[in-house]
Amino acid sequence: MVALAFANSYPNKRSAPQDRSRGENDFVRAAQEMELLDVAVEARLALLSLKEPQRTILLLYALGENAAAISRALGWTPAQVDEALERGLAQVSDAGGGGEPWELR
Repeated sequence: MVALAFANSYPNKRSAPQDRSRGENDFVRAAQEMELLDVAVEARLALLSLKEPQRTILLLYALGENAAAISRALGWTPAQVDEALERGLAQVSDAGGGGEPWELR
């Protein structure tokens, strides 16, 4: 009698509605995270393919420094830094498989 009472009180998984949207949302979120990781790996490899000081210029720029601050730190003119940024961003965009180009802020 106890076993029968327990069986009747235990929720039946087959009769309960399944929330498929949660599983689908988890799948979509995981796919988006994987895509971001792919982009990050491509960007890192592209940055590593650059020669110095262009790599340093792009890294400083990515960290939020503007061309004027980078030029002061390196002893370059702002025009030289702008040119190096444009060339470096073009090279990184090309190395990334022709996706959306990176732009100067």
